[in-house]
Amino acid sequence: MIVKPLSIFEDCSDKIYKLGFIGQDNLYDLNKFKRSIIDITEEAKKHKDFVEDYLTKSERERKKMFLIKN
Repeated sequence: MIVKPLSIFEDCSDKIYKLGFIGQDNLYDLNKFKRSIIDITEEAKKHKDFVEDYLTKSERERKKMFLIKN
């Protein structure tokens, strides 16, 4: 459930950087959109890493992963 969305975000990122000429009027919004794609891709990677780590743990260790650390 995390691999497919991550793949889509990465594909979107690749495609947006291959766009041709972008008029000055659209440059701000395009850059904002690029930043959003980067942010969501990084967040998805963090979730993927967490899930992969979670799956390597015992049931007891898994519960500890959800404790709030101060």
